[in-house]
Amino acid sequence: MADDSIMRLVDEIIAEIREAESKIWSVYMLINHTKKEIYFGVSKDVPDRIDQHADNQTKALKHWDFEQDNIEVKIIHAGLTRADASTKAHGYEAQYAKGIKGYKVIQTAGI
Repeated sequence: MADDSIMRLVDEIIAEIREAESKIWSVYMLINHTKKEIYFGVSKDVPDRIDQHADNQTKALKHWDFEQDNIEVKIIHAGLTRADASTKAHGYEAQYAKGIKGYKVIQTAGI
């Protein structure tokens, strides 16, 4: 009986650790004031992901010029699971689908 209790406790601890480790995703927003476009993204490493965008490694933002365009970066949420981050990012895309006065939201398939 004691062994069962210990195993349940170990299983609970492992589950809590896995949950904590999975909450490393962030939702970010890029606003290109030059092109009047907004992009919502999800990443474990936002600075690295933005570097990928700047190096034209992502299809959605290939038309942006990170050296010439006036681009603002905002981290909206951090410490999320991948699923929660994806849900939030798509929620923001839908919320801003009509755009912000004069800005267009870039819709992506995402995660």
